[in-house]
Amino acid sequence: MGNKTAKGHKLAMLEIFSDATAAMVQGSSFAPTETVEWRGKYILIASLTNPPPCLIRAILWKIYEIGWHYELCALDQVLNP
Repeated sequence: MGNKTAKGHKLAMLEIFSDATAAMVQGSSFAPTETVEWRGKYILIASLTNPPPCLIRAILWKIYEIGWHYELCALDQVLNP
């Protein structure tokens, strides 16, 4: 993956999660040593302030996929009430 693409993905993720990442940087109720599960893998919360490109791509893909499904359902409701 090119450097421009990786930066674009990172900017998209920061835009989507800006409130959450700001809370992590400023300190939140999450302990930095805690983990979250994503697709069967455990990820250290502290690492999410600078996530690896493969994780960024996977999360963005899922968000866009879910958004597409919602748009498709909305279109279906308009076309076939």
